[in-house]
Amino acid sequence: MSITRESIIGNIPKFLYGRVETINAKQKMIKVAMERVEQHPKYGKFLRRTTRLNVHWDNEQSISVGDLVAVMECRPISKIKHHTFVKRMTGKKEVQPSVAPDGPATASRRQGRR
Repeated sequence: MSITRESIIGNIPKFLYGRVETINAKQKMIKVAMERVEQHPKYGKFLRRTTRLNVHWDNEQSISVGDLVAVMECRPISKIKHHTFVKRMTGKKEVQPSVAPDGPATASRRQGRR
């Protein structure tokens, strides 16, 4: 008798978290984007990668574009939908202003370094 992961743990569903990009209520589908940061193996630059999932949504909970949601892997529902909506975690992501802490003085210091 061989020991496998399923025999020890069972069939545990995998939960994923991401932001809602688009909502298609007619097809009961939302598109969720999951972002991650990877480091380039040779050059060491940090790269932002995005994985987009087509998620089945039953229109029961009200969500909007930009909400953080939890989704779960499931059996294939259609050709492109392999995940189902679980719950809404938070509202829209608040945009932080990208202003340097020193203000315009930082830009003038950079110009002097040429």
